[in-house]
Amino acid sequence: MSAGLEKTEAQLKKAYAELDVIRERKTDIIEKEKAAMSHIESLENQRILQIVDIYRLNGDDLKKKLAAIMPANAPKSVTGTTTVINERNNENEKNN
Repeated sequence: MSAGLEKTEAQLKKAYAELDVIRERKTDIIEKEKAAMSHIESLENQRILQIVDIYRLNGDDLKKKLAAIMPANAPKSVTGTTTVINERNNENEKNN
């Protein structure tokens, strides 16, 4: 083998090894993110139960209280959907 090819092969092997390390770190970060999100969800649920218990709230009152204390970055629920109908219009088609 030529020296240039051997050097390229060595660089390629090193690059793949670095990619493997990056992917392992990425997997670890994703797992940590999932754990953190689960912990946050648990704390949010605990807070909701405590608020309901403290104020003896009914459903509407609970919604109002939660809306007042939800952080700005909390995920919002979808309020509605829109149906879209796409029709194909081709002048070459025959109308029946």
